[in-house]
Amino acid sequence: MPVLTKKIVHEFDFSWINHDYLTDTKGQRIEIYSLQSNKSIPSLILLFHNLFDQYLSSISIGQFKQEGEWGQFTPLFYEVNNSFFFYFHHSFSIGLYYSKENKSIREILKKETELNLVVR
Repeated sequence: MPVLTKKIVHEFDFSWINHDYLTDTKGQRIEIYSLQSNKSIPSLILLFHNLFDQYLSSISIGQFKQEGEWGQFTPLFYEVNNSFFFYFHHSFSIGLYYSKENKSIREILKKETELNLVVR
């Protein structure tokens, strides 16, 4: 199974992101939930691989500085070539932000039916 290359950066330049408050970002935001009853770290890892395996060689890890109840930094995984980023949520979902729907986003969203997922 492929793994991510560790490339920690503290800022990434997507002009559509609100770096002061992530929730006010101008792009689209969805949450992807698995309908499996097993809510665990291994099931979240499997969901990650099912959705993003083809992008592993181009995904970088960034830290988003934002004060909040979950801490000072949020780790984000971003893919510059297709202009999207995502994070793992405590509810065992994956939050996905993208600037506009492109072929990569359509491929990810198409997996909703294949993998028995809920996209909100």
